[in-house]
Amino acid sequence: MAAENRQDVDGSDNIFSGSGPVTVNKVTKNYYSSEEPSSTTNAPSELATLFGVPNLPPRYLERNDYLDPFREALLCGKTQAVGITGRPQYVGMQGMGGLGKSVLAAALAWDEEVRRAFPDGIFWLRFGQEVDEAGVQELQKEILLVLAPDSKPESPAQGRNLLSLALQGKRCLLIADDLWDSRYINHFDLTDSGSRFLLTTRNNEVIQETGAHRCELELLSNGQARELLAKCSGFAEEDLPEEAEAILRECGRLPLAVAAIGSMVNGKGRSRWQLALEKLQNARLDKIPARFDRYSGYENLFKVFQVSVEDLPSEVQAYFKTLIVFSEDAEIPESVLQLYWEHIGQGEYEPLEAVDLLVQRSLLTPGANHNAFVLHDLLRDYLVIEADGEVAELHRQLLMAYKAVYPDGWHTIPYATPYYFYRYWSNHVEAAGERALASSIADALIQHQPLLNLDSVLEALIFVNYEFEDIAHSLLKRNQNSRVLYRSLQILGSKAKEDARRLLKENSDSSVISECLRILDGEAKKNARQLLKESSNPEIIDECFKILGDEAKEDAKRLLKESSDSWMILICLGLLKDEATEEARQLLKSSEDEYIVVACIETLGKEAKAEANRLIKISKSKFIQGCCRKLISSWNDLPKSNTL
Repeated sequence: MAAENRQDVDGSDNIFSGSGPVTVNKVTKNYYSSEEPSSTTNAPSELATLFGVPNLPPRYLERNDYLDPFREALLCGKTQAVGITGRPQYVGMQGMGGLGKSVLAAALAWDEEVRRAFPDGIFWLRFGQEVDEAGVQELQKEILLVLAPDSKPESPAQGRNLLSLALQGKRCLLIADDLWDSRYINHFDLTDSGSRFLLTTRNNEVIQETGAHRCELELLSNGQARELLAKCSGFAEEDLPEEAEAILRECGRLPLAVAAIGSMVNGKGRSRWQLALEKLQNARLDKIPARFDRYSGYENLFKVFQVSVEDLPSEVQAYFKTLIVFSEDAEIPESVLQLYWEHIGQGEYEPLEAVDLLVQRSLLTPGANHNAFVLHDLLRDYLVIEADGEVAELHRQLLMAYKAVYPDGWHTIPYATPYYFYRYWSNHVEAAGERALASSIADALIQHQPLLNLDSVLEALIFVNYEFEDIAHSLLKRNQNSRVLYRSLQILGSKAKEDARRLLKENSDSSVISECLRILDGEAKKNARQLLKESSNPEIIDECFKILGDEAKEDAKRLLKESSDSWMILICLGLLKDEATEEARQLLKSSEDEYIVVACIETLGKEAKAEANRLIKISKSKFIQGCCRKLISSWNDLPKSNTL
């Protein structure tokens, strides 16, 4: 039987973990263009690493009429956001669904000139129509996991601030794919950064509201449409049958439609072209006008979908219709499809053969992660339109497939890449209407899955009747995920002293150690002295200073000389105060960090009044200006010393 994945556990649950180009084993099916780079790890050092960027489709059509102006807009220093459909930092790409916006954005990300321009990383952020505040926060966390691994935002607002700090002085490209609501882009602050945003959207309002430099994608030209049809059908362009022109008219010259119909006739004789044309001309979409007015203008595309799906073998049609259970824009691991389809069984057709055929027919697209696929949201919409009331049962069958493969309990499902079950199980139980099953799964995961991350724990708690403190005690003893341990310690406070003493010996995560020190306070003086000798982490050192007070001043002086970390310098200045005036004078001359500058002025007091006044006039930092004004005001309000 197929299993989801049995790789070694890393516990990261990172959607970017498998990103970038895929190196395919010789015995593995290669879905990707032979022209794409073979591996990010082998790329020259000056090229940006790609995180979550999809691979280009197997029969990629290069559209230089759009690539060139978008590349120019991204590389231009005057703008920061580019929209594919001129607020600084934003470029927008706008156009109807099926035009190839995401493919074009991915092509830009793979472009060597673009990768050299953004050496600190290119991040693919898949928004989609169903994204919410929680989804945006997850996207923030995934970027921070790369740029600032120690950051742990607890809200989108906090994530925005942490991202702003992490992006300062860096040149990253953030690609917001399929953006429907401009409000969500405000959770990503590119101020004081050389970074850019590339937006893809169907809505011109998104471009207008973000102020992005706009470029509208249009239908393929007739020449481009013929070239793509030739690529997908396996014919030389000059040898295309006479039906090709009529087929292109029926496809409306939409790239997604042309690719699907061309893939359908690939390897077939000329007689199949006439049959394909007749099916397109006779296709009926009676359900759309009554129920889905918002799809007006997509009739040609949906006719192609209908003809393409009906041309599949009946077993593969049945498999394809089950894809409705996967969330919009979710990457679907091949291992999950194999597990699911082996369970439901459709004749003699092997699941992996069905996957191969769906990719060949352009009905599934290779995703960013190895052996994972994406169903275009319009294809998913088509399945929703065609659904005949069995959707809940399809969700239930997927859950039963997992149960059959892992009969010893839900917690025995590997907590490893691709993490599909742990991310989406609650979606499936909700869609299946299985509340009792949800409680059973949640209880098993909380009580018996030691690697379960915090977000998964919190989601599981929705389905069980646990008191926070009771479950926190249990998690401290069973769970190994640092964020879960940290939150459990926060919940229990002084009630967790026994666990805090144990974790100080066993755990190496800075947040967990710091929280243990906070809980134990004066009882952890011995630990604090030892940590001052061993640790270079500012968060831990800060807690040690709080526990030891003046006793730690010699260590603070040492660290102030040794460390270049801004946070470390700040906490050392905070402990030493006027004992660090000489160091403050030197740092005021050499540091460009605004927080250190303010801390030095505060340490020096009135001695630095002239410098504070100078910074109010010349500094571009509103933070420095505001702090200097407050300090000067406080000095002016001090009572004058009595003199004899």
